[in-house]
Amino acid sequence: MKHRISFTHIRSHWNRLTVLSRILYGGTVLLLIATILLFLREGSQVYYLTFHRPFSLSLRQTPQAAVTAKLPSFQVDTTLSATQLHAGDTLHMTATISTTSDTTGFFEIWLYGPNNKEVFKSPASEDDMNPLHPQHFQVDKPQALMFDYTFPQGAIPGVYSVSEIVTSPNEQTDYYVHEEFATITIL
Repeated sequence: MKHRISFTHIRSHWNRLTVLSRILYGGTVLLLIATILLFLREGSQVYYLTFHRPFSLSLRQTPQAAVTAKLPSFQVDTTLSATQLHAGDTLHMTATISTTSDTTGFFEIWLYGPNNKEVFKSPASEDDMNPLHPQHFQVDKPQALMFDYTFPQGAIPGVYSVSEIVTSPNEQTDYYVHEEFATITIL
C-alpha cells in the first residue's frame, strides 16, 4: 500500500508551523517589551543572567558604575614656532601632554593643506623606527614631544590647519581630539 500525501495533510502541517511561528514571534515581542520596561524602570542597573549549573538560572544586578569604564583625561598644550611661513621654511611644533591617570596610548599631530589633504602626520610614537610602539603617559609628569615639518619649495600658498589626537594602544578609542586648533599661512 502506497502512502499518499494529500493537500489537506500538507495544509495541516503548514497551519501547525504557522501557529508555532506566531507563538515564537509573540514571545519574542513580549520579551522585548519586558526588557524595555525593565530598562525604563531600572535604568541605573544592568541586569544579566548567569548559568551556574545545568537547569539553574538566576537574575543578577550590578550597579552601572561597576561596568562603565572611565577613560583617561588628557590636556595637550601645543606651541608652534610661527603662524606665517614661506615654502622651504621649517615649522617647529612642541606638544606638552598631561593626563589624569597612568595610561598608554598614541599621540599624533597632523597638518592639512588648503586643499584639505594631509601634508604631515607625526609618527605614532616617540620611537620613529617603530611607529606601532605606544607611549606611556604618567600622572603629574607632562611629556613634551617635538616635531618638525619643512614645507617643500612647491608648497601650495594658503592656510594650513593643525589637528592632534591621543588614542588607545589599539587605536579604537579616542582619548583626546583637538581638530583644527591652529592655522599656519604659507605666503
